[in-house]
Amino acid sequence: MSATTAAVKGALRSLTVEGFGLIERTATELGAGLNVFTGETGSGKSMVIDALGFAFGDRGGADIVRTGAARAAVFVELDVDDPTAAWLAENSFAGDDPDEGAPLVISREVTAQGRSSARINGRPATATQLRELGDIVLDIVGQHEHQQLLMPARHLALLDAFAGQRVVELRAECARAHGDLAAVDAALAELREQGARHERLLADARFAAREIAAAALVDGELERLHERRTMLANSAKIAQAIGNALERLDDADRGAVIGLGHAAKAMDNVASYGEKLAAAAQSIRDLQAGAQEVAASITELAEEGAADAGDLESVADRIALIEDLIKKYGGSAADVIAAGARFAEQAETLERRDEETARLEKARRAHSAALEDAAAKLTKERVAAAQTLQSRVQEELRELAIPGATFRCAVDARPAGIGAGGADRVEFFAALNPDEPERPIAKSASGGELSRLLLALKMAFAHVDPHPVVVLDEIDAGVGGAAARRVGSRIDHLAKGVQVLCVTHLAQIAVFADTHIALTKNVRKGKTFVEANRLTERAQIRTEIARMLAGDEQAAEALRHADALLRETRPAAKS
Repeated sequence: MSATTAAVKGALRSLTVEGFGLIERTATELGAGLNVFTGETGSGKSMVIDALGFAFGDRGGADIVRTGAARAAVFVELDVDDPTAAWLAENSFAGDDPDEGAPLVISREVTAQGRSSARINGRPATATQLRELGDIVLDIVGQHEHQQLLMPARHLALLDAFAGQRVVELRAECARAHGDLAAVDAALAELREQGARHERLLADARFAAREIAAAALVDGELERLHERRTMLANSAKIAQAIGNALERLDDADRGAVIGLGHAAKAMDNVASYGEKLAAAAQSIRDLQAGAQEVAASITELAEEGAADAGDLESVADRIALIEDLIKKYGGSAADVIAAGARFAEQAETLERRDEETARLEKARRAHSAALEDAAAKLTKERVAAAQTLQSRVQEELRELAIPGATFRCAVDARPAGIGAGGADRVEFFAALNPDEPERPIAKSASGGELSRLLLALKMAFAHVDPHPVVVLDEIDAGVGGAAARRVGSRIDHLAKGVQVLCVTHLAQIAVFADTHIALTKNVRKGKTFVEANRLTERAQIRTEIARMLAGDEQAAEALRHADALLRETRPAAKS
């Protein structure tokens, strides 16, 4: 490893593959920086990358199981960085007491019968969860249709990340203004929806408020009216009973009040002869006072019961009114009173509808202006960032030996108008040969040219890409000679900041490796076996580079060429 290559938090530590395709079992430790996988055609280089993809949720059925094996299994150990730790905690894979520095262990297997299972830190996991974790850890750069760099839907987010903090702030400002505008539009839509039924709602509210207010209800009134109606309905009987009672209590000759008075006077004459006599005299006077109070109360009842013929009808009408209002507006007089207040408030609100509409329309103009202003600033920043990105990618393309290529980051108006993310749609275009028109990058190239275009984009976005591991799949397809050396140099530069796993058949790329893993295919007893060996000695690396150059690791010219390549790259790391 060179002194300039540092370990990346979140990098892969090891990969173990069993019963996968032609691989019986192989285990290899991975290092920081650039890890290259080399080997003869058919030796299983891409099979290792396929196994890694399988571990992170790619589809895999019984057909990947080695012939004669009971299962195919892949085990991956990796360091845990902050995004991975957050995902593990959110999905309950963090463990009860995780050791600091302990690796994350992922395992997945499929049996020869097609039954698959997976575990993350020893806990059962689904293929979807493996893919989610893979999206955090791995960035696969290659010729696959799922490559995110090729998806126009991702280009806006990529440009914004490239542009930096100012765009992040303006995008948040756009989102706030868009949310405010949406809220006002919703309120206006509700008012417009009410428009068709506004007059009816207002008339109903006014009528109900006036009807309840006119009744002048008092809480508890209905109960008192029912009692009054009962008394009026039985007024004759009540009057007769009161008359008889008054006659017994207050008759001037024989009433109880007069009789008790005489009795009290008689006892007063002897009260001085003893305490008990005095107490008896006092008790008689208390009874007389009570009888007087009862007589007075009965007299008041007689006055209340005295009514003309219309009183009963009036009380009955009032009761009917209150009960009708209760039936229409609430369960009690108090509920009706509360309903009256609500209808009055609703009527007032409806009467202010035009005023509210004007207020909302004024607010809408303000929010719309704020959104347009933020979107215009955001567009300006994006256009400037797009120019910088274009220059950066074209410079990378020149470094990768495609000097006549052009790359354009198009910032155009969104067909749907300004949204929460601004007014723009972004798409990447390229023409990788001078005589070709610009096309969307997914359609602009194939084979090695597409690989190099993707690598150029990866280099341009390297400082904003959160993935700790980059997998270069078929990145050297169609590349050779001086172009291969330049591709290797750019991959080496990329590996200064991330862990890179690269399958290659080019010596010009392999010589930049910090970790070199050679795959060999052998036939034993009629069966084919693929094995992975980490090359640690300079002589081993030299021999493999010579084989890649000439197909004969012992050819003198190939060995001299291998030495020259190794000296030209990072001699301190290879000596």
